[in-house]
Amino acid sequence: MVKVRGKALGIEIFDPVAQYYVLVERYVLIVPSYILVFSLNDENSLKDLRKMIKWVEKIIQMPIYYKPIILVGSKSDLEWNVSQDEIEEFMKEYRIQRFIPTSARYDKNVTKCYEKISKLLCDHDMKIDPELLAKWEKEKLKKCLVM
Repeated sequence: MVKVRGKALGIEIFDPVAQYYVLVERYVLIVPSYILVFSLNDENSLKDLRKMIKWVEKIIQMPIYYKPIILVGSKSDLEWNVSQDEIEEFMKEYRIQRFIPTSARYDKNVTKCYEKISKLLCDHDMKIDPELLAKWEKEKLKKCLVM
């Protein structure tokens, strides 16, 4: 639970395990925002995140930048194998405004991620086209949801 402007917001965390693409399509459609996490000490981590983003965009039928996003670099306490230039290029490609390096080991900036995405979500005024939303619902309701 995070408090933003006096209101308590519940946060649900969904970890898709990128290499297995075990995202539930219906869930991906209703997610209002994204915290994109990659490992700062793994040079392939951003590449894996790119693949996941393309897969999500295929499902939601629009670029992810229509929703609030923050980019989080985990394991900031270790040696960085991802350069600042690579991070900036990634952010530019997906129109991400905020990058937060974190360390779970030292509890550095972890809470800040949830506070920031909550504030972005509260400020977000993008409206999804009702016809497009109805189309998504119609298509997705025909499929079986297995969890």
